[in-house]
Amino acid sequence: MVDKSYRFKIFLGSDGHGGSPVGITHPAFQIKRGDIFDKIRKDQWDWLDEEITKIKMDSPFTHGLYNGDLIEGDGAETRGITNLYPDRIDQCRVAAALINFIDAPINYISKGTPRHTGRVEDWEEAILPLLRSSNNKIQVVFEFDCNGVKINMKHKPPSRSDAALRKAFLANVLLNIRFKDRGACIANIILRSHVHKAIAVCLPGYRFLGIITPALQGIGDGFGARQLDNEPPDFGFVVLYINDINDFTYEFHIAPMDIQRRDIICL
Repeated sequence: MVDKSYRFKIFLGSDGHGGSPVGITHPAFQIKRGDIFDKIRKDQWDWLDEEITKIKMDSPFTHGLYNGDLIEGDGAETRGITNLYPDRIDQCRVAAALINFIDAPINYISKGTPRHTGRVEDWEEAILPLLRSSNNKIQVVFEFDCNGVKINMKHKPPSRSDAALRKAFLANVLLNIRFKDRGACIANIILRSHVHKAIAVCLPGYRFLGIITPALQGIGDGFGARQLDNEPPDFGFVVLYINDINDFTYEFHIAPMDIQRRDIICL
């Protein structure tokens, strides 16, 4: 845990996939369906609750950043039948329950991928009226100035596959440095999400930090367990701590893989 007091203490989360059977789900929306995901949903929330409680013991969050794919969408690949909540308004309620639980007074939501958030409509916009805080905004790309620290946030990074992702993200980092050397800094902190992996590139000499966020969705049957057999996704979130251009840092909070584990059948 970062034990120093910072002017800005920012919750950074993404890919909650509200309505998914393995998306982060507030207890008020947990439905028991008698499958393996009942326990996974409960364990995910219990872990998040414990982590957030510890982090907020010394001070609350000043801001909440939510970097896209906060709802699962229509589940076209499975005709929606695997969704815990098929209705996208209900999915927005699940997403809003997460943001209200984190309880930052100011929240910014970047729009996720059309596959999840709507190919015609922007369903994530329906989250805003459901939030307790009144100072909230949603758009595709955000540019922030946090006491001189410039932050660029959008949902999708350059590439999807793990190997290509790392190369593309590093290339993006180097591109940012080139612009900075020419006196036109794009950002000191670049935030991306989408791939459900926790990746960070820190270059202190350039006062630069690049982060790809973990996800707030576990391993499901529709995609994860069927198609992923390399590195498992990272379930968790990030906290950004910022004072000024000379003093900012971050902390990953990643859940143990045990909370994603399936039942073991003894033969």
